[in-house]
Amino acid sequence: MPNRFSSSELIEDLGIRHRFSIKLRIALSKKETGIFSLLYRFFRNYHSAQTKKREIFLWKLLLKIRLQRRLIKFCRNELLTKLSEIRKQSELLEDQKVIINQLNVELSTLKAKKEKSTASA
Repeated sequence: MPNRFSSSELIEDLGIRHRFSIKLRIALSKKETGIFSLLYRFFRNYHSAQTKKREIFLWKLLLKIRLQRRLIKFCRNELLTKLSEIRKQSELLEDQKVIINQLNVELSTLKAKKEKSTASA
């Protein structure tokens, strides 16, 4: 999820007047964590007929972002779990390869001994 939002789009969506948009643009240029508290204070203090609609829009936006964060965190945890399983399997596979190589060496030495014993007999 990007740390910055398009301030023009958000301001346009919210229908904010020009005198407030400058402060909001400055806030939107910062990381997302401080944006929502600023927006909430802005809407709480900004009285008009549209305020409730804007607050609802803001809360919906916050909810979507929180849900996306949870989904990302869940997917990240799942991926980390799968990655650790793959690493364990990879280590086991490497161990098995070493064992197979040792067995091949022993097999070739046994074949060589058998050929020597049959050749001398």
